[in-house]
Amino acid sequence: MTLRLEHMDQELDKVFYKAENHFFQGEIPEAAELLRSLLSDFPESGKVNWLMALIYHRHYKDLDKADSHYRSAIRFSPENSVAYLDYADLLSTQERSSELIALLNKAMELPGTGKDRIQELFGLLKEKQQKFDEAIAHYRDGIMNCFDTERIVELEGAIKRCQIKKKY
Repeated sequence: MTLRLEHMDQELDKVFYKAENHFFQGEIPEAAELLRSLLSDFPESGKVNWLMALIYHRHYKDLDKADSHYRSAIRFSPENSVAYLDYADLLSTQERSSELIALLNKAMELPGTGKDRIQELFGLLKEKQQKFDEAIAHYRDGIMNCFDTERIVELEGAIKRCQIKKKY
């Protein structure tokens, strides 16, 4: 039985990486087809649900299906920090503030999660609520957790944007 499960995992990985390659090559229909096939055999695969969610979210703009797959991705692979951040983008876009806050707080506890991105998302939430001082504080925390110069410049830009908005 163990050998059979190991073979199934290898098959899952093989097809998943093929789908992921299609995705990154911009071959979205091919990636989606492979992922749908995988989901019929492995509905509890977090990584398959995550990539399917990303396709529904960013390419097909079917936010209900994206939401469902993000939830499954996090449920079945709670250690996949990327799924949290991608789902947070969807929640932010839909202005689902309470869900976003809960998700970001949970993501903050995960090792390896981009704390700079989490702080940026908190900042965007506060900025949308016109709580500019709180937004600036989050953007500053993002800078302190960031080691990429370009991202730091982006976060500085967000701070400047909030400072301008405070004048009005």
